Amino acid sequence: MRILSFWRRAWHHGMTAVRRDAKKEYDARFYDRIYRRGGDRKEYFKPPEESVYYPAWMGLIARLDRNEARILELGCGPGQLAILLLRSGFRYLRGIDFSGEAIAMARKTAGEGHWDKFVFGDLYDETLYRAVEYNTVICGEVLEHLERDLAVLDLIRPAAKVLGTVPNYASRAHVRHFDDEGQIRSRYRSSLEIRSIQKIAINPYGNALFLIDSQKKF
Repeated sequence: MRILSFWRRAWHHGMTAVRRDAKKEYDARFYDRIYRRGGDRKEYFKPPEESVYYPAWMGLIARLDRNEARILELGCGPGQLAILLLRSGFRYLRGIDFSGEAIAMARKTAGEGHWDKFVFGDLYDETLYRAVEYNTVICGEVLEHLERDLAVLDLIRPAAKVLGTVPNYASRAHVRHFDDEGQIRSRYRSSLEIRSIQKIAINPYGNALFLIDSQKKF
């Protein structure tokens, strides 16, 4: 019974009791498998309003100017945030992901009229950042998966608004996580002028996302 109790506690805490950060970046095939099965608890098959990430997405949207924002999303995944943005009338220019499964899901969810907004690509490819005239970058649940996250930030156009989320919990797919706001500022202050960081709970067991509102430095 004690063993069963341990595994129940580990599950309720998002497996943080038994998971550790990967410390390495996984390839597209790894994420293709995740998207194909819908992710943990089938999160990627849910309408965005039912996702555990919905509060963080709404926090991102609240920091955008509908009239001014021209959005480039890095690591768009299956397009759940993109759908919220498109429904709300934002100019969502492009979503990029290196998972073919994610792009296929995003195109299907968004519908034929928005099919061309989702493109397969590597975030380390600098040509992708010159393909559209954006002034806002969104990278939700992306930077923690990248070994060279700072290199990706360096490719963003100077003065662009950068909104992102990073986790406070470990996972097999994470290269790193952040215990507090100070760790975030320390890692990204060379690339970003950080205006604010908000901690948003995603379950009752301590797992949360830090929402970063910033501007790319010159």
